[in-house]
Amino acid sequence: TDDLNAFLKYLHARSHFAHGKLDNYTLVRQIAQEAIELDDQYSVPYVLIAYTHYYDAKQGSSDSREKSFEMAEVFVRKAETLDDSYPDTHVLMGFLFLYKKQFDEALNAGRKAIALGPNNAEAHMIMAHILRFIGEFEEAFTMVNRALRLEPSYPSFYLTELAMCQYYTGRYQEAVESAKDFMTMAEERGDSELLYFGHTSLAMNYVRL
Repeated sequence: TDDLNAFLKYLHARSHFAHGKLDNYTLVRQIAQEAIELDDQYSVPYVLIAYTHYYDAKQGSSDSREKSFEMAEVFVRKAETLDDSYPDTHVLMGFLFLYKKQFDEALNAGRKAIALGPNNAEAHMIMAHILRFIGEFEEAFTMVNRALRLEPSYPSFYLTELAMCQYYTGRYQEAVESAKDFMTMAEERGDSELLYFGHTSLAMNYVRL
């Protein structure tokens, strides 16, 4: 965008989204919508709004999971029509295709995200997620480690993906350590609503040890 105020509004919305709190999503949408009102051809606020709807659906924080997924797709498709070169657009498309079990489309979206953003950690993380779902576990393990290297201050959920990849490649003790690290990080960052992922991962791996 050439509109500085729109850009600043987007950064403001992004800062609230980065905290990862469920009750922040309404505020994120409000501020991102203000950025769109300043420049309706600016694609990234649409992507950000799409992500809030996606996480509402994924984390069960909306009244209708299906409606939230639909809204996520509406906004990310709008972003795609405005600017097809933004990697995060294709990252989210990959998640949505995976949800719909359209695995070839999900892979293509993941590959496009990496091609557009070879140093984008989120692009590598979605590819790891997709590869794990289609049974390419070693490749997923490689991809998630690449994401961790690309983003040293990664979100806590990166460790849940690492733990799952370790589990499916038979690295059970490593998975236990990753799950514990995730739970420590989640508590330190106030993400207590995500701790059940860690408990589930620990249970899965302790059974194997």
